[in-house]
Amino acid sequence: MNRRHFVKALAAIAATAACEAEARPHSLQSATQASRRLIKPAMLKPGDLVGLIAPSGVMDDALIEKGVKNLESYGFKVKVGNNIR
Repeated sequence: MNRRHFVKALAAIAATAACEAEARPHSLQSATQASRRLIKPAMLKPGDLVGLIAPSGVMDDALIEKGVKNLESYGFKVKVGNNIR
């Protein structure tokens, strides 16, 4: 393939991609953009329930209790999961 044929083929590919982009419905484009937005949950308030579940490493009971007391000092209700130990 010589240079002239390569340039024509490249232009044809670019034109096809542009046509496909125009044919795509705007709702699909906006849905794609919406799925990329960061979803932030509501802030925790005193009295909210906070659950502690299994950590990724070994923790002793004293450290778990310290964490529970710390969360309770902020006014949260704490539920310790069955598999935390």
